[in-house]
Amino acid sequence: MTIQERIQADMKTALKAGEKDRLTVLRMLLADLKNFREGGGFDSLDEEQEQTVLRKAQKMRLDAVEAANAAGRTEMSENEAREAAWIAEYLPQQMDEETTRSAVVALLAELGIQDKRDIGRFMKEWMARHKATSDARLVQRVLGEALSST
Repeated sequence: MTIQERIQADMKTALKAGEKDRLTVLRMLLADLKNFREGGGFDSLDEEQEQTVLRKAQKMRLDAVEAANAAGRTEMSENEAREAAWIAEYLPQQMDEETTRSAVVALLAELGIQDKRDIGRFMKEWMARHKATSDARLVQRVLGEALSST
């Protein structure tokens, strides 16, 4: 079952349960997927493309949480955080910081990278292996810490 099919099934469930906020988010996700498909001239989207669209939508919500917190708007922050959590249900589980740190150290050793000049080579290999399951900001931070400690 594709992500889009799961969203459509969950829309029916949300409609029957009267979950208006969740239904609105699911409709927006379907619209985002449709716009991406039609904008790119695709007949259908593969799972990676669907995840890309959903990660973008989730990132927008998480950025809105930060902005709302900075502005002192706790209700808006809570709503955006809840929407981001709903979107996360359709994405693969993200690595936690400890797992990310051990994977970064292992890949650094495997590639023989010891200084910041090779960050591009590291990130290219990292994204090829872990794009769907890692947070790029966390990887950048952990990578910087690992390279500065060597």
